[in-house]
Amino acid sequence: MSPRLKLAAFLALVAAVAAISTWMTEAWLHRRRAPEDAHAWIHRQLGITAEQEQAISAAEQRFVEKRRELMVRIRVANSELGREMLAAKGPSPRVDEAIRRIHEAQAELQRVTVEHVFEMRAALRPDQYDKLLDLTASALHASPQ
Repeated sequence: MSPRLKLAAFLALVAAVAAISTWMTEAWLHRRRAPEDAHAWIHRQLGITAEQEQAISAAEQRFVEKRRELMVRIRVANSELGREMLAAKGPSPRVDEAIRRIHEAQAELQRVTVEHVFEMRAALRPDQYDKLLDLTASALHASPQ
């Protein structure tokens, strides 16, 4: 195989990996962008009253803002990972660092979400809170591995 053909095959492989990575990231982000619908669905499932909605509104707003910030961090880190992979063309400390930033933001998002679930307890009746925990646990069990 000629050097030009090898280079062309390598560039095609890099382009394919970048395209697949972009597609997978977009699919993951679009799946995660449905919290408003999921959020309303959860509130309907719990039978949240107007008074309860008022009691948790500040916490809800903080959660929405923090979640938005973390999703931006994840998108930026994924973009950086793609650039570093193209630059390094293999394993490197900069690729590892980009992966670490993605994982840190994802872990922070998970922590913030769980804290938000626990924070809602103060405004919910015990049966509503138990149902919220059940819905949360079911969602976690159903998450793709």
